[in-house]
Amino acid sequence: MAEPAREPEAGEGNEADIEDVEESEKKKGGELSASQTARLTAEMMKDPKVLAALQSKLGVMVGSSSGYIESLPACVKRRIKALKKLHVECAKVEAQFHMEVYALECKYFKLYQPFYDKRHQITMGKVEPTDEECDFHTDSDKEEDEITEGVKKADINEKGDEKKEETVVGIPEFWLTTLKNLDLVVDMIQEHDEEILKHLIDIKVRNLEPPGPPLGFALDFHFEPNEFFSNTVLTKTYEVKCEVDDSD
Repeated sequence: MAEPAREPEAGEGNEADIEDVEESEKKKGGELSASQTARLTAEMMKDPKVLAALQSKLGVMVGSSSGYIESLPACVKRRIKALKKLHVECAKVEAQFHMEVYALECKYFKLYQPFYDKRHQITMGKVEPTDEECDFHTDSDKEEDEITEGVKKADINEKGDEKKEETVVGIPEFWLTTLKNLDLVVDMIQEHDEEILKHLIDIKVRNLEPPGPPLGFALDFHFEPNEFFSNTVLTKTYEVKCEVDDSD
């Protein structure tokens, strides 16, 4: 009895398929041009079987030795082991350094907190800053000129603007604007995220209490009531490893 036909496994036969396509292109006009190569590559990368074959091939390569170390003389291998041991000792010193830096950050975080609290009160419109608190001068003469010109225009349209100013509370969309101007996260913010982040009213950092990791901390994102989710606080926890593993 004939054996039943089986489905080819992921990636099986793809190398032959690719070679057939390349050979067909060559027959049409000799060597492949740059545009033909780019088009062919783009078409192949759309094929799930090709992607599976590439993933399988790369998976085999991960962690494999190049054979260079194994080919060295025994005396050189011995010296390399000494260097590795030195590297571990350096890593232990670096770990201690980060532990002490973290302790220093925790100490000064308590000094920052009153300023963060005042910032939150101003951005939320809970308090109005005094004239002394608003006495801040920039180094940009152009900016000061623009402010001066703005004040003149405000005097002219004072009556019309008074009603508008009365409706503005705190600093609208303060955290959305802040995050969009932060290089570390701006690329993570998608267009659909902005409507959600308009409801973000505060971000707080807190250290994890024992028995948590010694360098762990959490970010608490506080939101005003909104139509996207019922939670008023979303938390992201980070556990920072600061220990030396000899096997690394």
